[in-house]
Amino acid sequence: MGSFLKVSRIWKYYSGKPILKDVSFEVGRGEYFVVLGPTGAGKTTLLKIVAGIVDPDEGEISIGGRPVVGIPPEERGVGYFPQFFNLFNHMTVWDNVYFPLLVKGVDTIEAEKICREMLNLMHLLDRADSYPYELSGGMRQRVALARALATEAELLLLDEPLSQLDAKLSVELRGELKSIAKNLNRTVVHVTNNVEEAIELADRIAVMNDGCIIQIGSYDELRRNPRNLFVAYFISDVNIFRAYVSDPYRGLLESSADTCFKFKIEASYGDVSNVLKSGNEVIVCIDMEDVRIDPPVEPGWNTFDALVEEVLFHRGRYIYVLRVCNGAFKIMAKSMDESGIEAGCKVKAGFRASDVRIYKASEYDYIPYREG
Repeated sequence: MGSFLKVSRIWKYYSGKPILKDVSFEVGRGEYFVVLGPTGAGKTTLLKIVAGIVDPDEGEISIGGRPVVGIPPEERGVGYFPQFFNLFNHMTVWDNVYFPLLVKGVDTIEAEKICREMLNLMHLLDRADSYPYELSGGMRQRVALARALATEAELLLLDEPLSQLDAKLSVELRGELKSIAKNLNRTVVHVTNNVEEAIELADRIAVMNDGCIIQIGSYDELRRNPRNLFVAYFISDVNIFRAYVSDPYRGLLESSADTCFKFKIEASYGDVSNVLKSGNEVIVCIDMEDVRIDPPVEPGWNTFDALVEEVLFHRGRYIYVLRVCNGAFKIMAKSMDESGIEAGCKVKAGFRASDVRIYKASEYDYIPYREG
């Protein structure tokens, strides 16, 4: 898969403040590439720069091997779905999709075929004669998405394309969206803050925060080898808490919340020697899927008694809220299987020492929506 879109060292400033900071990445031809990050990360600005709506202050962009900085949007050969899309209110749903195809020179028979396929995909054929003002916000977004998909552009730029859809339709359209992009051999850059959306759609995910691309990889690569605490937090459901290093030589730590919660780690990733020092406060990160109820009795496991405080269902998984140390410490376990364990049950729980990751205490400041 050769490189089709290349973004090199892009900087963008507004009022002297950097919004994009040395952003670089490549997208292969036919790849479905998702840029994932919280609100305010710079995702929309990045997409507008690739589309040609906004000029970068520094850096280069090439599409299909052709430099495009300075080239107007209509000459870049891209299809752009903006976060705040506009429809022609005086045109029907059909004409909103059909008319732009005619403008681009598609013959009428082919335009009708494409229009019908796109509206059918978006579950809008029965509203083809309606006007935008007669539709719900979600329906209007589906019209705009159908229009973007109908374009013959090889590169599609989609800014939060599913954000206004109800949950059920959003899930249905994820698979359809990727399928049609693959069938038409479109290269897609899709911006979202929805992790499930990114996981289901992306060939690769670029995690973005504070104007920077932090890490790029498949979901599994990002989940198992996050570059920092932010990536671990944003890509997975994780337990994050503060702890102190009590014995760096044996890899022993204890929770800052209650010293009775002690556990061991095996720092087999990167260089953690600068944080694994006696007395250091660190941030501990354990994926909820790595916390097990009724863990095996084997070397390398941290096990403890726990009380099940609550059982939740989230993202297709059961989440068990566990209280440890007579309720002083809380940790959560996630499982796909229904175990029959209910709130109030006393259980054995645990996690492998090798599944624990530690970070500098200062990295907690980069976690959005954090408590305390």
